[in-house]
Amino acid sequence: MNGLLNFEGYLSAVEAALRSLDIFKTVGIYSEMGDGYETPAVFFDIERWEESEACLGGNLTVNLTCNFYIVRELAAEGYNRKIRNAALLFTGWIHQRQFGPGTGPAHFVSAESGNIYLDEKALASHHAWCVTIEQCVAVGMDPFDDTGAPTLKEVWMGISPDVGATHKDDYTLLARRGPDEEA
Repeated sequence: MNGLLNFEGYLSAVEAALRSLDIFKTVGIYSEMGDGYETPAVFFDIERWEESEACLGGNLTVNLTCNFYIVRELAAEGYNRKIRNAALLFTGWIHQRQFGPGTGPAHFVSAESGNIYLDEKALASHHAWCVTIEQCVAVGMDPFDDTGAPTLKEVWMGISPDVGATHKDDYTLLARRGPDEEA
């Protein structure tokens, strides 16, 4: 299995999954966040990554640390209770979620109250809860994926010491490619 070659497919998968939730009016990437968005909103950010001890195929595997900023306007009635409840609901939703091939299940790390920043300035009109997850992803091309290699037509098993051409009738057919499968 090939891993991520860039973040575009991963970001698209995360955004699509977030858009499927009906609790957010605005979904986006934190670094691309503008002003004038409707709340409740959720913004996604990849904070960092480091090598993982886990293995996904033959790829380099990394742990992504990702933040989801759940945002609500301070002017909204009961904003603090509503945003905290949305963050808890989101925590349950995100835990164990995968975003495409080459990704392991997301693991909840923490959630905390805080500010949302635009152009390095805290927005006084909004409040946020940051839900942090870690997710294992495969990176790069799978070193064992050889698309030019010939594929097997049949798989046979023989039991030692009765192996070789003189014992071909002693072999057991384990698998055969179907007639509709490509060579």
